[in-house]
Amino acid sequence: MPKYLPDGQIITKEVKNYRPANEIEDRIRCQAIASTLWEFDSDIHPNHIARSKILQRIGNGAQYDLSTITEWIADLDPQKDYRKPGRPPKPEDSIKLEITPKSKK
Repeated sequence: MPKYLPDGQIITKEVKNYRPANEIEDRIRCQAIASTLWEFDSDIHPNHIARSKILQRIGNGAQYDLSTITEWIADLDPQKDYRKPGRPPKPEDSIKLEITPKSKK
């Protein structure tokens, strides 16, 4: 017997969604945090913002891979046309971000 959701949709065991339920909300939250940080200091690299504790905790960034978060916020980068490719420089930003270490997956 299938289970029903409150709005009448049927849930079956075959339907599996491995993505977080509120991925769109998390993406919007991460973009809002990144744009706010870039308003204060436009020199912050997107990789540093993606690894910052504020984005990991408030933006639910800990549930996603670092590359996913970087893709979400890359379009908002005010200096995306001027950045050189390659490894980002050590953070010397006017805003001191606490950066979480990279996970060893």
